Amino acid sequence: MLQPDPTEAERLNIPTTDLGHHTFRSGLAALSVRVAQAVLSLISAIVLARLLTPEDFGVVAMVVPFVILTNSMANQGFQTTLIQAPELTRGQASAFFRFALRANLTLVACFVAASFVLAWFYDESRVIALSAVWGTLIWLVTLTAFQEAMLKRAMRFPTVYAIHFAALVAGIASAIVAARLGAGYWAILLQAVVVEVVRTISVYTISRWTPSGDGAAAQGTAEPLRAFWWSLAGFRFASWASEQPDRLLVGRLGGAQTLGVYDTAHRWSWYAFAEPFITLSDIAVASLSRVRHDAAQYRLFFAREARAILTLGLPVITFMAVEPASTIRVLLGPQWDAAVPFVRLLCIAAFFGSFTRLTQWVYFSSGTTDRLLRWSLAVQTPLLLVAVLLGALAGPRGVAIGYTAATAALALPAVWWSVAGTPLSLGGVMRAASRPVAAAVTAAIAVLAASPLLPQAIGTSRLLASLSLYVGSFLLAWLAAPGGKGAAHELLLAIRELKRRSEP
Repeated sequence: MLQPDPTEAERLNIPTTDLGHHTFRSGLAALSVRVAQAVLSLISAIVLARLLTPEDFGVVAMVVPFVILTNSMANQGFQTTLIQAPELTRGQASAFFRFALRANLTLVACFVAASFVLAWFYDESRVIALSAVWGTLIWLVTLTAFQEAMLKRAMRFPTVYAIHFAALVAGIASAIVAARLGAGYWAILLQAVVVEVVRTISVYTISRWTPSGDGAAAQGTAEPLRAFWWSLAGFRFASWASEQPDRLLVGRLGGAQTLGVYDTAHRWSWYAFAEPFITLSDIAVASLSRVRHDAAQYRLFFAREARAILTLGLPVITFMAVEPASTIRVLLGPQWDAAVPFVRLLCIAAFFGSFTRLTQWVYFSSGTTDRLLRWSLAVQTPLLLVAVLLGALAGPRGVAIGYTAATAALALPAVWWSVAGTPLSLGGVMRAASRPVAAAVTAAIAVLAASPLLPQAIGTSRLLASLSLYVGSFLLAWLAAPGGKGAAHELLLAIRELKRRSEP
């Protein structure tokens, strides 16, 4: 088997010494940038919601499910495959790169061809041009997906997220200008194009990795990478088949206008969890993969990352579930009031679904995506499909009810199945989640109980009053629980230690 020289090894395989410090530093830096991204994205979403119509968002939402499917199997799948590999030579990566180019071209071709079926399904011809542009963009991203993966393997997450932030700024600025000029739904696509172009150029400039000429000789040694990717691609297709049909059905039943409202409600309901999850996933998988044979370290790393992401996401999700009307009215404007019933339901789905999403870290880091695929094909996908199809009999709202009920029912079984044969246990995962869950639920109950005493008019006054009560109740519940003060003290000590190590 071809072996890289020492310099190449340093580039493809991260140092395992002081991995906890690497993980914590990367996580803190990533979260700092992601917080800035979240604030910027929030502002842009508010602005675009006032410049564009629900129908504009609905037309784009007709294409987005297939964009998600194609990109998650292609570029995101290739990156996850590379990141989870305990050891990686340049020849293996080069051989896998050539395979990725061919595979991605096939996936994109299928995506563009499917756009004609979508146009018939929705009775909406505008999706064809959107799909053609988006498909071309997805294939071009493949050219630098590997360079970004190598930066992540080297734990250079601060660099990666700085690139993402700069690309997001450029994309949002372009979208807002285009929307003000009357570009309509094309403004949303323009944002995606600008983001990926800026990101691609930046990554290509910074990363030193290029495919080598020995890729053909290393074809055999890259077989484990291809096998992992096939399992991962199969899981992501099955997962997509369970997570996206609700949007497809709502679009079919209600058209672009209703789909725009539903998709916006879906994105806002999941936003608080999805943002930190996307940020921490690569870091979590990279670190957990390196300690997969050390049970104590594996449990420690997983508990720390899971507790962090749930503490960030669950409070926002539960608050939106109990106060959706004022939240939507203040953030998006009265033209989005129709999203309120969907937000309340889908926040419940996001609360329970966050546990199912966290199990992906276990499968990816332990290399057991075959178990994940079996779970998705045998349990998750069939149950969710049946639930949303039955719900569709009652219209778009019924679809949301079916999706929420199935997502909640799957949460604990999904965790139980994922931890089998790993250093983790169902009880251990629940203990890691207990503090943020208990604090979020307690704060939500406090707001619901005090609702008659809060300002009754939907708007800013009620939002500020309920939010103040919620934050105070959450912090009190967090600190009052056993070990609350100790947990806060440990966090402060960890930050101080990070600062000390960062000093020259």
